[in-house]
Amino acid sequence: MHDDAYRKQLADLVEAMSRPNRESAVTLLTDDSAPAAVKMFVDGNLDKRLDKLAAQLEFVRDAFEDFDDLLKQYIRNTPLEALDTSQTDGERMLRWLTASGSLTLVQQDYITVQRTRHAIERLALEHRQRHVAFQLLRREDEDADDLLLPETVVHLNPIRAWARLQTQALLDQENEGCELPCDTMFFADGGDIISVQLELEGQVLLNDLADNQPCSIGDWAELSRVSEVDTLIELAQDLVELGLIAVENAKAD
Repeated sequence: MHDDAYRKQLADLVEAMSRPNRESAVTLLTDDSAPAAVKMFVDGNLDKRLDKLAAQLEFVRDAFEDFDDLLKQYIRNTPLEALDTSQTDGERMLRWLTASGSLTLVQQDYITVQRTRHAIERLALEHRQRHVAFQLLRREDEDADDLLLPETVVHLNPIRAWARLQTQALLDQENEGCELPCDTMFFADGGDIISVQLELEGQVLLNDLADNQPCSIGDWAELSRVSEVDTLIELAQDLVELGLIAVENAKAD
């Protein structure tokens, strides 16, 4: 019983100290505690939280004129959860912004891209072995000539995610004429996150590959009912250069 009461007291104290309203934490202190020391501790934690959020969401800042005020408002209204990391706190703020219901389409696109980057980072951590194996395969074949053949085996980058953009604001210059909304593929390239916009045919081909890879380009063409294998070889070469797929046996014997 005493253990339960102690755990509840700790939980209440942690929640209170995570809020800017530090007076609520002071009321939970024992008589020999120093409120001034607690104030310094809480102020320091809040400043650190604000700095981490600002750094993690720097990309999103460009879409908001009052982003610093929004950061403070979020922190005032949302206590830090136990075991929260800066990434999970940032993700929660993006959900909080979305729930406000007052975002422009451009602001929504910025948030979509940031959340997709978070998803890519989580995938890389959760599937680290597959991520490392794919990147090693890429490095092994980075000096391969343009000799992709129907028998060349292709592997699709396992750390990837689709996102739908509603405006031209974040599209690459060469894709500014893309029909909206525009589906965009994000994927890991070493320690970076890259994006690419594909036409509908390319999206379908990529989804076919996702369901059947690793496979040869010839098998990919047959599965996708592509009559011109050379067309698929050209697409594969472009995707190899981007880092979205990797190949083995890329050279002729």
